[in-house]
This record gives sequence, structure tokens and C-alpha cells, in this order.
Amino acid sequence: MDVVADWFDTEKLIDAAETEDEIGVVLRMHLALEKILNHFLRSRITGDLAPYIKVPGYTAQKIALAAAFGMPIPFLAAAHEVNRIRNGMAHDGDALARDKVAQLARQVDSIHSINSSFHPLAKRYVEFSQTKPGKIFTFGTSGERIDFLIATFVLLTEMAQWLASQSSPAAV
Repeated sequence: MDVVADWFDTEKLIDAAETEDEIGVVLRMHLALEKILNHFLRSRITGDLAPYIKVPGYTAQKIALAAAFGMPIPFLAAAHEVNRIRNGMAHDGDALARDKVAQLARQVDSIHSINSSFHPLAKRYVEFSQTKPGKIFTFGTSGERIDFLIATFVLLTEMAQWLASQSSPAAV
């Protein structure tokens, strides 16, 4: 099963990848992150818990509740960084700064502690088949927007694969 295709709006992910707009990339990837957090929380808030626990509206609250339900720390730490970047841009007008993307990258790379087959971001790249076919954009050499995109896409993919491995076939 391709959980990314099943759980995410691939058109929005493609739009996020192919836009030159930093805010557009951050907002679209943040929305995709919220979708996976929502799915995780709904899978944990069973019938007996549903009267007492609701999926929160704010991402920071979703991350905290996901921690309480046992989501691995590397996912939580990276999700927290994505949320900090998004909030800084949306509320404070911050730019997508190198130091913030580097912190996100460190958190995403920490996924190796829970997945021994994880490949570090330094070995990752993206190609935009529609807008720039044949051109490879390598992590760490193509600017903050591309690095953010690669880091968040890797995070989403790893989270979705982990969640699929935790779920029964009927729940997915």
C-alpha cells in the first residue's frame, strides 16, 4: 500500500513542491503534516475515549497529544520544528531562514534512531518533473525552500509508513 498516495492529497504535495513561493511551500507541507497527525490521533481515540478526548484544533496541541499516545520522539521533534517555522512565517512575517531549516533537518535526520534503514537528508534530492524535468535539486545545495520541502516530505513519508505499520489493515 502506498500510504502517501492514500492519505495525502498528492496534488497539494505537487503544488507545494513546484511553487517558488516559500510561504506556499511551508503552508502546504504544514497542512499535510496536520493531516497525518489527525489520522494518528483518530486511530488512537477509540470509542471509549471519544467522549473525553477530541482532536485539538492547534498543531502544537496535536503534537502534544500525539506524544501522549506514543508517537516516536523524532517525529514529534520534527513536527514541532515545522510548526515553529510555519507560525513564524504566518504570525511574525519571518523568512524561511537557514538556521531554522538546519534545525528541522537535524530533527528529521534523528529518525535514524527509530528506523535503521533511514537515509540522511544529505543523500536526498528532488526533481520537478513538470516544471524542471531532468534537473536534480540536492538537499543542502539548492536553498532553504528546497531543503524545507525535502525535509518535510521525508518526515511525512516516514511518519505515514510508521503509522501504517502500527495500524491493523482494517484501520488503515
